[in-house]
Amino acid sequence: MFSIRMVPALLIVAVAFGATTSPAQEKKTPDMKDVIGVLPKFAIPMREVGDRFQNMYFAAKAGNWALAYYMSKYMNGAMNPEKITKPDEYPMWSGFYESSMRGEGPA
Repeated sequence: MFSIRMVPALLIVAVAFGATTSPAQEKKTPDMKDVIGVLPKFAIPMREVGDRFQNMYFAAKAGNWALAYYMSKYMNGAMNPEKITKPDEYPMWSGFYESSMRGEGPA
């Protein structure tokens, strides 16, 4: 069943699946670049905003205000990662959402 010839192959598999770690890997703590790296890029939330805006529009047009509100709320939530990844642009989105989606008129 098990032969000495299988040892190199087993070592390669163990290393490939992370059975061993180096001391540098064990001590590394995540920094802000690591956090930003796993957040979705700007195009992904904007696609979700577009889809939800379309759903919100047609729900409101049909008089389904509960669905329109739901889509509006989650459309805004889709932009939350941009507070970190695009801190300079996020206030523009926030201003647009507050003035356009909440019915407060132009800022």
